[in-house]
Amino acid sequence: MNKIRKIVSLVIMVAMLFVIQGCKNTETGKNQGKEAETIVAKIGEKEITLADLNEEMDYMIATLKEQYGKDFDKNEEVKELLKQQREQFLDYLVETEVFLQKAEQMNITASDEEAQEKIQVIKGQFETEEEFAEALKENGLTIEKLQQQVLDEVKIGKVIDAIFEKIEITDDQVNAFYDENKEYYTQEPGAMMSHILVGTEEEAKNIKEKYTAGTAFETLAAEYGTDATKDNGGSLGYVSYEEENIDADFLEAAKQLKEGEVSEPIETQFGWHLIQVKDIQTESRIIPVSELIEEIKYMLTQEEQYEIYYASLDEWKEELNVETHKDRL
Repeated sequence: MNKIRKIVSLVIMVAMLFVIQGCKNTETGKNQGKEAETIVAKIGEKEITLADLNEEMDYMIATLKEQYGKDFDKNEEVKELLKQQREQFLDYLVETEVFLQKAEQMNITASDEEAQEKIQVIKGQFETEEEFAEALKENGLTIEKLQQQVLDEVKIGKVIDAIFEKIEITDDQVNAFYDENKEYYTQEPGAMMSHILVGTEEEAKNIKEKYTAGTAFETLAAEYGTDATKDNGGSLGYVSYEEENIDADFLEAAKQLKEGEVSEPIETQFGWHLIQVKDIQTESRIIPVSELIEEIKYMLTQEEQYEIYYASLDEWKEELNVETHKDRL
């Protein structure tokens, strides 16, 4: 079940990378028969038919067919998951169309230059132009269609920016949140920790010699580190000495270090480390609000954005008399 769920989720994410516009115009002849007559959603004067939805999901269905065979839709687990994804995809298409109609009402436009900038980002996910062209072909797209879809994505982004622009979190809001949640801001004994992870003890010893000779720890981490922390000088941030998600041998070694000290090579299940600790804290403390202002503002902003987004969407759906008919899927 989990394997099927992961495959279906991956497929819909890949499909959505290219299906930005949602219910696009189709050539006459493609949407024929009962599916073309079955309306599954209406946004203002815009209708989405079952044929439109199925066309958008062609890539997903083809992938499932390849994975499970031509009778994939007889697999009960796949059948149920496909039903769920079909409903979610319809919601996505409706939401997209609502935002596009709202962009038109707000006189929001997008330029070819803005679209090209986004297309270059998409291209950057492929190693060659040939791979990019092949991906377009596999998804039934031309560069012209992609450009139009990206133009719509830019418009939607501008609508979202417009409804978020008045959000301003005040100091009073920050302080009120902090006072209500102060017990969650207890910091246990620990330190600001950095490390350099390498494959062998010999490598670690050689790096330690370079540090002793005067090379900055951050510089050595960037040059020799083998994990993601190398990009920020080996920093792990503040780590409690009792942190459950950090290797116990690593933490035991860190506990023994003095302020600013760098350890000898330490072996863990991940390899060999050099560890540096700073700002050692030997007792628990309540973190003051002055150290949390940006973090709390960011969190409260996210909450307000979520509320405004869905409140606006609900309001616009009502305004546009949106109808959905999931029983027809």
